[in-house]
Amino acid sequence: MKNRYPIIVSLGLIMVALAGFVSWRCYGRVPHIEDEHAYLFQAKVFADGKVVAASPPFARPFQVPFVIDRDGRRFSKYPPGFSFLLALGVLVGLPWIVNALCGALVLVAVYLIGADLLGPPVGLCAALLGLLSPLLLLQSSVLMSHVSCCAALSFFAWTFWRCRDRRRRHPLSYAIGAGLCLGLGVLIRPLTAAGIGAAFLVLAVVDLFRSPGFFVRRYGVMLASGLLVAVLSPFYSYAATGDPFTNLYTMWEQCDTIGFGPGHGTVPTGHSLGISYLNLRRDLGQLRELFLPIPRVLASWLGAALLTLGLFSLAWRNARMLPLLVAPPLLLICAYLAYWVSSGGAYGPRYYLEGLPWVWLIVAHGLVSLSTSRYCRVVTMVGLPIVAVWGIRATTIPQLRQGQGLYGITRRDSNTIEAAHLGKALVFVKGSDWTDYGALSWKNSASLDGEVVIAASHGLRSDRRVQEFFPGRRVYYYDRSAERLGGPPP
Repeated sequence: MKNRYPIIVSLGLIMVALAGFVSWRCYGRVPHIEDEHAYLFQAKVFADGKVVAASPPFARPFQVPFVIDRDGRRFSKYPPGFSFLLALGVLVGLPWIVNALCGALVLVAVYLIGADLLGPPVGLCAALLGLLSPLLLLQSSVLMSHVSCCAALSFFAWTFWRCRDRRRRHPLSYAIGAGLCLGLGVLIRPLTAAGIGAAFLVLAVVDLFRSPGFFVRRYGVMLASGLLVAVLSPFYSYAATGDPFTNLYTMWEQCDTIGFGPGHGTVPTGHSLGISYLNLRRDLGQLRELFLPIPRVLASWLGAALLTLGLFSLAWRNARMLPLLVAPPLLLICAYLAYWVSSGGAYGPRYYLEGLPWVWLIVAHGLVSLSTSRYCRVVTMVGLPIVAVWGIRATTIPQLRQGQGLYGITRRDSNTIEAAHLGKALVFVKGSDWTDYGALSWKNSASLDGEVVIAASHGLRSDRRVQEFFPGRRVYYYDRSAERLGGPPP
């Protein structure tokens, strides 16, 4: 047992190194999609020791996607959990390191769950599968909230199991840990935490029904510690709007709500089961290529075959664990059926990342079961590395390249500004789309008091009004199409 800990630590360090390499080489350590811009903005606010920022005098030239200006306050529409974690990276000047470390923590948690429930070999195999997963590597390399939520909920699962294990010492310590991790998951991605947590809620109810005297204290402590963290979300809403129960999503887009029927989603008739089916089919079609490095030509059957092998091996050898491993990812899928947005694309079907640890455990159980036969062990040890290398070349690398220069945003524009050594300056960015400004807006401080302030140009009259609020700064104009920085027009 002891000699496996250096291995799992090594896997974690490899994940940090790989995620750091991808973040630097593919994504340029800059935000690309709207969500990343909002998370990074709010992280800068938290890093300044504030909950919300003051709105700029003119919001339009400084508009950040999914960041709301209301009553003189500026804040992200997203729950505060991930931005709070990201603020730690902002404080040390390395925002990308947060998700890289979270990706490593996911592997550690997967190993711990597998070792406790199914044995150390299964845990180690599942962690190795996680290291090879294109989706986990991708999400560990960008500024999205999914991998941090995955780490929090995976550690929740591990501490939950240990809390209810009658053989463990200090069960209340595990109960506190489980509550804190679940509360953090709620603070990062509430719907995801509800989907994963529902499986454990059912188990807790069964435990309380069978042995109320034994479990009531443990689960009571778990609930209290979880609420202690989760309650920060309504506090954030109160600081932003004055109402702790405001749905901040609807302040950006009124239809951005969970549920079915008119008012849910952009379709006039509203969200429906038909749309849910189409979204799920599209997302799962991409997920079968990205939950493991499976070449596209094999994805239609190999992933299903590995999963089926794992399910049958569990049913044969460890039937008691089968529903406990299957329920979390299934309930996560059910939770997102009620949401109108599909998660696929260049960043992959990210809504389902938090369910993958359970899938890796199921597949790992099947692979370890095969090792009992010498012939199957040889085939597995020879065949799977070949498929993995093939999948990395045919699936992982092309998927990562899809995000390179996504929305036309690279680090090239930032390098141009930095190379000019402008000093105290106000730079107007010319462009017709939010991405033109977004290519540089992430360089602004949350309070717009940095050495260089970036603004979107909306005509000379608007630009001159903005200049009045930033006196003493030299004014420049940046043309993204030509990557040219120049002085103001006459």
